[in-house]
Amino acid sequence: MATQIPKYLKCVFTEINAGRYRTVRHYKPKEGITNNGLFSDLINVSNNRAFAKSNPEFWVKCKKGKKWDYPLTGLFKTEIDNVFKGDLYHKAHLLIMHFSSDYTTITAYLFPDFYTRNLEPLLSQIIH
Repeated sequence: MATQIPKYLKCVFTEINAGRYRTVRHYKPKEGITNNGLFSDLINVSNNRAFAKSNPEFWVKCKKGKKWDYPLTGLFKTEIDNVFKGDLYHKAHLLIMHFSSDYTTITAYLFPDFYTRNLEPLLSQIIH
């Protein structure tokens, strides 16, 4: 019997400044829902520079006006290549991001009002 996965929002982002910066990539939504207040029209994914004890692989920021806001979440490795997990608002919402092999496209899965550490059932059903 398959595990019932909670409702999620899906959004596909594409890179807008390929090769312009060494440690930061900017993405805009290609398709999906971004106007729910959790994402802006542009997101910034930057490499971790070891300033936090949590030590994620990447940091995700949203654009607020003309400036990039504080990090929304850190992205941590999962057991699947190019798939990372994070949480929003102190584990109120689960965020799973699947990067393409060349990191030019991100498929983001946001699980509102849901968080779990056991990602295996979710990943097996949403990542193909």
